Amino acid sequence: MKAIYINFISCCILIVTLSSCGAGFNDIAVDLNGRYTYRADGSMTYIRANYGFKQEIYPTVLSYDFDEHYILVLQKPSRELFITFLAESLDDYMVTYTIDSADEFWAPGQREFYKKKISEDSNFYKMLSEKLSTENTIKDMEYSQMVADSIILNEPYYQNIFSRKLNYWIIVHQERQKYGYLDSSIFYGPYTKAEYLQKRKELKVPKNLKLDAPQ
Repeated sequence: MKAIYINFISCCILIVTLSSCGAGFNDIAVDLNGRYTYRADGSMTYIRANYGFKQEIYPTVLSYDFDEHYILVLQKPSRELFITFLAESLDDYMVTYTIDSADEFWAPGQREFYKKKISEDSNFYKMLSEKLSTENTIKDMEYSQMVADSIILNEPYYQNIFSRKLNYWIIVHQERQKYGYLDSSIFYGPYTKAEYLQKRKELKVPKNLKLDAPQ
């Protein structure tokens, strides 16, 4: 089934999870210069894009620091939580496909772009459409979790993330990349600590930006 996912992965990596986690008393949201948000929803800590179709950093985020130009992130990837986040994105694929283009959630052209990315991978869409409804039922989530688990197990992008216990990331706002009609900050990573230290020198990240050492 690996071949079915290849075209989808490039889009799925950038998908914002549309269904947000329920707010709790101890939940935290820290705005990272308007482009991204650090979220702590119970035990889940992650970096969320403030706009759709942008790359995000899934749980668990152990440490972060930022200024107007950079965001530094130390991640300890959780397979269980990655599956949860990715499965939600799969469910949203089906729900989004049916949302009216006039829905106030979407920016101009956003729904059309999303729909086009679904349609481009006809095998993947066919597989989901045969198994998933647009109601986000328990059966939908169970199937989505199975597919998400397979993607994480087989795709090189996720294999790289889970090849080490800790990942270092650098998000650079001065450098932009185009994705469809969107542009977004450049993500560097995942890196080992040595790779991260070398890359931050190359990018001239200010010395006052620091990541806490893992406990």
